[in-house]
Amino acid sequence: MVHVWEYQAYLKKPGEAPVLLPGFPGIFGNYGAAGINDNGQIVGCVAVNFGPQYISWLLNPGQALEDLGTLPGGNSSQAWAINNNGQIAGMSKGSGFNGYHAYLKNPGQPMEDLGTLGGEESYVVNHCISANGQVVGQSQTASGDWHAFLKNPGETMQDLNTLTVNLPSGVTLNRAIAINDNGWIVGYTSGNYQHAFLLTPAAINVSIDIKPGSDVNSINPDSQGKITVAILSAPDFNAPEKVDWGSLKFGETGNEVSLAFCTVEDVNADGLPDLVAHFYTQLTAFQSIDTQGNLKGQTVDGIPLSGSDLVRLVPGK
Repeated sequence: MVHVWEYQAYLKKPGEAPVLLPGFPGIFGNYGAAGINDNGQIVGCVAVNFGPQYISWLLNPGQALEDLGTLPGGNSSQAWAINNNGQIAGMSKGSGFNGYHAYLKNPGQPMEDLGTLGGEESYVVNHCISANGQVVGQSQTASGDWHAFLKNPGETMQDLNTLTVNLPSGVTLNRAIAINDNGWIVGYTSGNYQHAFLLTPAAINVSIDIKPGSDVNSINPDSQGKITVAILSAPDFNAPEKVDWGSLKFGETGNEVSLAFCTVEDVNADGLPDLVAHFYTQLTAFQSIDTQGNLKGQTVDGIPLSGSDLVRLVPGK
């Protein structure tokens, strides 16, 4: 018997002819590649005997296809995207629910069920995962409507409609289809008119304490030393874990590249670890008229953050 594929996955490198990717021995159907990362890892799925069952697969360079399996109790799954850390996002059937649920698969780990927004199903498509492991897609709500979702690492799935500032009345973010490594999300709305949308992360306002233990926060801009700035943790914000240390800037505007190093210390004795950053004084660009020090940076998820505290500029002795 001769088996003919209607579709077969391929890889096309610049300046080279397309190369057909291997299939699973004895499994025939439509093979589709859906995502590739900078390491040459490719993910996709095969519609077994042309459907309706799917098998998620991973192809590492020079190796055979790897069956990624399903969520527990499932018989069908699809892989849609892979980031440079080898994290794979897709959707799978499983026990205890109808249809598909979005999943995240870390290397060497079983699939993680990302759940729903209260309904039965959740879906993802290509480009749905960022370098930080954030996943976006579409999910049913408890009322049966479809809403765009964001799933941050270590958190439950969130409805983007509840996270979005200044969303026009009557507009519903229906589906998120892609997220970049800066956390920018694109998708489309539902309603009488469908429109594309772009969401950019709003800056997180963090509490900072310049020169912890000092009430005056005196700064001599001619000093050859360093200025200590503590980013204070809160019950829902672990600064040492949430903040991208290397992203921190501090000075007159908050755009000054002045970071020396960071440490961890509970500076206000509240039982929570704070992130203590040390900045080179002469790189902060403070002027004699300044009354405020500004810090900027981002979280490990790529969300901008900022904070400010009062300062008093003093002349050198």
